[in-house]
Amino acid sequence: MIAFAGEVRCVSGGAAVNLSLHGRSRAAGPVQASCDTDILFSGANAPTLPDILHEVRVIELDSAVGASRRFRIESRELPAQFEARGAQLHRFAGAAMFTAVPAPHVPWHVRAGFSLLVSVLGIPGLGSLILRRRGAP
Repeated sequence: MIAFAGEVRCVSGGAAVNLSLHGRSRAAGPVQASCDTDILFSGANAPTLPDILHEVRVIELDSAVGASRRFRIESRELPAQFEARGAQLHRFAGAAMFTAVPAPHVPWHVRAGFSLLVSVLGIPGLGSLILRRRGAP
């Protein structure tokens, strides 16, 4: 399902999502980069996990149709198997978006012109004087 690089934070709760893993996913190749990733398990009957795990892999095991989904967490500290009603995988999409969309390039003379215009319009009464000279009512 997913592999994490480095440290992974484990949070257990009593709400609908009762187990969550937060960490940085391991890059799966040149197309998929490493990014912040969360896995949220609902209805999980997982054993008590430490607050921090390292080098975690989450694997979904085969389960019978209509039964709860089965998962295995493998880490440097311990392996754990459990069942959960559902799992959601959330990846931070910002890194992929900012690599796909180029940063805007504004020439220095355009920046300087807008800075000068904003500075001039900040002088009291000068904005109305400029508008009157342009023929605006």
